[in-house]
Amino acid sequence: MKRLLLVLALVLLLCHPATAPAGEAGIPLAAAELGAKIDSQGQELKNELRQIKRELAALRQAQEEPGLREIAAGIGYILGLFGVGAYFAGKRRNGHAHI
Repeated sequence: MKRLLLVLALVLLLCHPATAPAGEAGIPLAAAELGAKIDSQGQELKNELRQIKRELAALRQAQEEPGLREIAAGIGYILGLFGVGAYFAGKRRNGHAHI
C-alpha cells in the first residue's frame, strides 16, 4: 500500500512538476506532505497490527487453558474409574470372583 501511494505521488509529480512550489532540498511541498502522511499512516498501521498480535496471543492462551467442559469430563472420568474399582471390590467381598 505504501509503495502504491509513493508511485501515485511520483506520477502526479511528474505530470505537473511546475505547479508545486519547491520546498527544502528541491522537493515539491506536495510530495513532502504526501511522504509525511504516508509515514504517519504507516506508524498507525504498525500500532494497529501490534494490538491485533496482542489480541491473538491472548486468544491462543485462553484456548490452551482447560474450560468447564474439560474439568467436568476429568472429574467424571475419575469417578468412573472409582466406580469400576468399587464394583470389582464388591464382587470379591461377596465371593463372586467370576471375572
